[in-house]
Amino acid sequence: MGLSDHGAFWKKASPAVMLTDTALCRNPHYHRDTGRPNTLAYPAMAELTGGLYDALLELDRASRARSSSLPAGGGLIGARHDQG
Repeated sequence: MGLSDHGAFWKKASPAVMLTDTALCRNPHYHRDTGRPNTLAYPAMAELTGGLYDALLELDRASRARSSSLPAGGGLIGARHDQG
C-alpha cells in the first residue's frame, strides 16, 4: 500500500477506493523520477477511463433499482455527464 494514492485516506479512516490497471507491471517509470508524460500510454488510459465510467454507471443503475428510497439525483452518481 506504500505506493497507493488512497493509502493516506485509509490511514485517516476515510472511505477510499483504489482502481488499478497494474501500472507497476507495465510501466517501469511508475512512481519514479523518470515518470514523465511521454512514458504514459494515453490511448490505454482513455480506454480504461471509459470502461470505469460505464461500470460506475451500471453500478449506479443497480443501486437505484435496489432502493426506491433514494432522493432525486441520489445513487452512486448524481447526474450523467454524457447527456447533452
